[in-house]
Amino acid sequence: MVTSRNKGSFSPPQEPPPSMSRIPQGKQSFKTFLWNSKTNEVLGRTGISWAKIGLFYVVFYLFLAGVFSLIMKVFLNTIDDKFPTYYNQQDSLLKNPGLSFRPRPETYHQRQNYISFSPYHWKDTYEFLKQYQKALEEPELYSDCTDLRNRDDMTKPCMFNLTNALMSVNNTCTEDNQWGSTTTSPCIFFKLNKMIEFIPTPPKDIPEAVRNKLNVSGDLKENQLSENVLVWCESDEDGVTLDQPSPFLPLYFFPYMNQPHYLSPLVVVRINAIENKDFVVKCKAYGENIDETANGRKTGRADFLIHVYRAA
Repeated sequence: MVTSRNKGSFSPPQEPPPSMSRIPQGKQSFKTFLWNSKTNEVLGRTGISWAKIGLFYVVFYLFLAGVFSLIMKVFLNTIDDKFPTYYNQQDSLLKNPGLSFRPRPETYHQRQNYISFSPYHWKDTYEFLKQYQKALEEPELYSDCTDLRNRDDMTKPCMFNLTNALMSVNNTCTEDNQWGSTTTSPCIFFKLNKMIEFIPTPPKDIPEAVRNKLNVSGDLKENQLSENVLVWCESDEDGVTLDQPSPFLPLYFFPYMNQPHYLSPLVVVRINAIENKDFVVKCKAYGENIDETANGRKTGRADFLIHVYRAA
């Protein structure tokens, strides 16, 4: 008796389904994929199909560009080209102008605010003072603000005469001697950082010791303290003296209103020091609305370590 091992009928193996890809399989069909003369297809699509997909992406990207342009227009209409949204002392995050100086400290040094005066460290000061030298060649861009009461035109910034500032230290710091960096009497240039609409208030109380040093020659006038911001430096180190014959920032340079070509006034301090020794120098801007520290940081003052390498 013959028994059937498989009651079901035998079915031959089925062919795999055709590929869903538009790219034909095999090297021989690659030419057909590029151009199929029977169906007039290019890269697997007819001209109508390519036109439809091309039109879709053109409309799609034009729509995205339009949305982006609209958002940018709305955003730009909310800001001023000249002033930030928050810029005064009441609204701004910046409540206090900082006292900055040139040359800047060496950022790679492990000690904070370390300035080494050497022939290789004068380029920072040169680049900074170049704009002041250029201003002397373009006096028509500036107002002659020699008196606070004559400051009428606020559209032009006041001219700061770098030549006169250097004359206050007897021209011992010049570009020829690299602002004193090749001597044992280098110069440091101080300024208040620009802050829109900020007008410093002259100090009411100056330490008696500082006032006495200011009035060594006996010719200190009271209006010098009422019409200027005092920037004063001191050092308790042996072997270092500071020459600061004109330590004032005139009030007629303020406020800064984002005027073109504006230059902050400078105070020049000459340091007479012994070679190859570190000295601590502490400087401070005196003003009723200039805080010595703000948010835990020193802003209205600058303490730094100075090292004079060699004399010329």
